[in-house]
Amino acid sequence: MKISTSLNYQRSLNNIQEAQSQVSKTREQVATGKVIVRPSDDPTKVATIENLDRAIAKTDTYSGLINDLKQQYELEETVLTSASDILIRLKELAIQAANDTLSLQDRRIIGLEVSGLKKELLNIANTQDVTGNTIFAGGNTGLQPFTTLTDGSVSYQGDARQIQVSVSDTRVL
Repeated sequence: MKISTSLNYQRSLNNIQEAQSQVSKTREQVATGKVIVRPSDDPTKVATIENLDRAIAKTDTYSGLINDLKQQYELEETVLTSASDILIRLKELAIQAANDTLSLQDRRIIGLEVSGLKKELLNIANTQDVTGNTIFAGGNTGLQPFTTLTDGSVSYQGDARQIQVSVSDTRVL
């Protein structure tokens, strides 16, 4: 078989064009800083990258939800600690008021302090988070859970529903 000169020229031309195409592709990769510039460069890697991007976005969402829950729990802990301190003070006042040596005026002063502590405890029980939702209303976060009735008693307006937040594919808090 005879190899013609035109065949050699054609092969050489094809090799030069292929090399120029590779140089152009390499320049484009260097300019963009990406190995895969177009989805057609490597479809399987592009699919893997898209899956990883979705996983990262999901993880970022879960991370944000966890941070929100952490802030919520910290607020609840602070409020409950304050309520506990008030209840301890109320116990102290009850023990003090049970003393027979106190005068009627002393008991009235204790009663005023108890009344103030009750109002403070009610305010704590109606605490709202940064979004304006009450933290002890169960699922009815848009309303004030504890109200004082005309007879002085306190009524609970919330419900027993729990607010659950997914913090991973398998965990709900």
